[in-house]
Amino acid sequence: MRIIFITRSWHGIGGMQRLSKDLWRGISETYGDEAMLLHPYKEGITWLLPFAFRAFFRGMCADHIHLGDASLAPLGVLIKRFSKARVTVTLCGLDTFYSACWYQWLLRHSLPRLDHIVCISGVLRDRAIKIGVSEDRITVIPCGVWPEDVRAISSHKKSDHPVIVTVGRLIPRKGVLWFLENVLPELLKKMPTVEYRIIGDGPDIAAIRSVLLEKKLSHAVCIFSSASDAKRDHLLLSSNLMLVPNISVLGNGEGFGIVCIEAAVRGIPVVAARIEGLRDSVIEGKTGHFFESGNAQDCIAIIEEMMKQPLSTDVIRKTAIETYDWHTLFQRYDAIFSAMK
Repeated sequence: MRIIFITRSWHGIGGMQRLSKDLWRGISETYGDEAMLLHPYKEGITWLLPFAFRAFFRGMCADHIHLGDASLAPLGVLIKRFSKARVTVTLCGLDTFYSACWYQWLLRHSLPRLDHIVCISGVLRDRAIKIGVSEDRITVIPCGVWPEDVRAISSHKKSDHPVIVTVGRLIPRKGVLWFLENVLPELLKKMPTVEYRIIGDGPDIAAIRSVLLEKKLSHAVCIFSSASDAKRDHLLLSSNLMLVPNISVLGNGEGFGIVCIEAAVRGIPVVAARIEGLRDSVIEGKTGHFFESGNAQDCIAIIEEMMKQPLSTDVIRKTAIETYDWHTLFQRYDAIFSAMK
């Protein structure tokens, strides 16, 4: 079976880029020389048109095409019209949540015409159904991790004071600004020695620094705008828990929480807002606990509980690997592709 993986999200750093690379790894390892990867030569909108033309003409020769996100669905419909290729797609998050009327119109007139839809979380399955895709042509397969790529955890020691860490792009829906304004000041009254580490950068960074000064939080917060993989791992592994405090932002939802499973596979417990795709990235009571999104008191209560009664590192890691191992997850992709031969 000649299979082509077409993705526009390859260059740069982000959840969709990470997912694209993971999917290509699974496809190339499974199908070998029968697999082909197509992506824009460089990052930037000017490269999208030549990429689309190249993808269209290459797609004429494929038996199966898998698209990296929903925005490529119109291209998939066009390829299906002029070839016998079967076309599937993975829905990632913002590619489905983006609320512009013209974009949602495109999705309604293209996604239902593809052969099968893979959603990385239940919330995206619900959105696909709302768009018009029949439920029997949808499969939910979460994002995963390659356990062999995870750095060893045995040689790392925790800090001698409680440490909370957040990893991700600093944008409104990630909730870091909300946490600093509404939660951390109250949390410090109960846990005066707590340290909050922020690993990431983004549009909210100026507002975050302003809040730190305004609320006199600088002594408790460390920001790492850029960190190597080794540095990030060290900061993670010396922390007590991973915090993912997302809030609801219209047209910009969270498709999944890759940082949640990256922490869990290292044995780090997760405290996450019970919202959108995050609900599929934490196993309640085994890899972490949820709190009500936007509820400061609930967030504080869960953090206190996790600090007082931490989950077992071995249980967290074992559960995460059993649930999110890409070697197992990709077998489900292969089953979908093979069923369409």
